[in-house]
Amino acid sequence: MVIRNLVKWLLVVLLMCSLLIGTSFAADQDDQAAKPGDQAVKSEIKTEKAGNPWFSLTPRVWYTSMNVNNYSSSVTYQSTNNELQILLYGATIAISPAFLPQTDFLLTVLYGTGDTTGSFVTVGGAGDYNVDATRTDIELLSRYRIRDTAVNIFYGLRYMRYDNEDTFAEGVHLERTGTNKQKTEREYWVPEIGAGFTADITGNGRHRLFGNATLGYAFGTQKYVDTQASYLGDVTVTKNGIVIDANVGYELNIIKYLSFHLRYRGTFMQGSDTDSKNYNIVHGPEIGLKVSF
Repeated sequence: MVIRNLVKWLLVVLLMCSLLIGTSFAADQDDQAAKPGDQAVKSEIKTEKAGNPWFSLTPRVWYTSMNVNNYSSSVTYQSTNNELQILLYGATIAISPAFLPQTDFLLTVLYGTGDTTGSFVTVGGAGDYNVDATRTDIELLSRYRIRDTAVNIFYGLRYMRYDNEDTFAEGVHLERTGTNKQKTEREYWVPEIGAGFTADITGNGRHRLFGNATLGYAFGTQKYVDTQASYLGDVTVTKNGIVIDANVGYELNIIKYLSFHLRYRGTFMQGSDTDSKNYNIVHGPEIGLKVSF
């Protein structure tokens, strides 16, 4: 399953890059064939690009598909969730202080809800259940753009919260809650470090490619909510593991201080530091519109 999803993701990224490069190449050819009077427009674009706005706001939407590998060594209970699709929406605020050249501070907040279904098997039988999910993703980064290169490096902290409510068929009574419902809260704090690039793909600087790769380690907990007083199991469980995030995208500078981007982003998160077979993959396309001041 993982290999198939990663291959699918890679094919989508390669296709997107091919289309973007082809479109940009055609635009560049048009620029070269433009009339002499159009050179003033090119010069204006380059001049605008050379500016250094101190603040920007980027509303964004990330359509995510979440694939979960619920590996368990239990011989009495097994369950699996179908793919969960959530539209995360939010914004990024970026500040570039004049007294810190080539340095940006970025705060991104994303939120969304969705639902899916799952199946379970126990020694007493099998059945299905519904999942209502809420996702919150907050990231604070400090980014340094290396002078005279297309490369930037960054570090920061990411907070992720996954809340699930599972509803089983009437008549099912769970050991933890004594009802047919079960709520789970998962929280992760992820220190991270990474590198990225931004490169022009047309001579006038209107079209650009960018990409980022991030490595982090999640310190998290999984908490079962509304458990019975008589429940003797673990209510809170430690959930630590490696986090890898990567994305590649295209940016179009529309007019001065206004740009549009499209990217494909994926996050791999190991579910537990004691079991590498347990992991989540969140991936999907994202669009955003940046306004700079």
